[in-house]
Amino acid sequence: MALLLTSCAFAVVERTGGVAGLGFALVGFLFGLLNAYLAFVRPRLYRRRRGSMEGYRFVSGLPLFGTLFVVLAGVSGFGEVPTAVVGLVALALDTGGLPWFLILTWHDGGMWDA
Repeated sequence: MALLLTSCAFAVVERTGGVAGLGFALVGFLFGLLNAYLAFVRPRLYRRRRGSMEGYRFVSGLPLFGTLFVVLAGVSGFGEVPTAVVGLVALALDTGGLPWFLILTWHDGGMWDA
């Protein structure tokens, strides 16, 4: 997130343009959509259709791929506002990415404390 925020600030100050990294950001966005669907939408649809969560199989999606493509977008498209904005939205959606991993495990005593 810091890379994309810095990229956006640089673009505003230096008035740069372009969309060289936008393709990578869009791929990261698609991975984010897939992971968000699998984490939030799919379980609710299953519960609505079946009435309960009995027999539901949780699917992990494709963790870290969205983050990887967003980092590639930030590096290849540094200083591009559209790339940075799409990348930030992709990170917000990608429940299998590193930011969500930190958010969901922050207060887990077994994960971080000795």
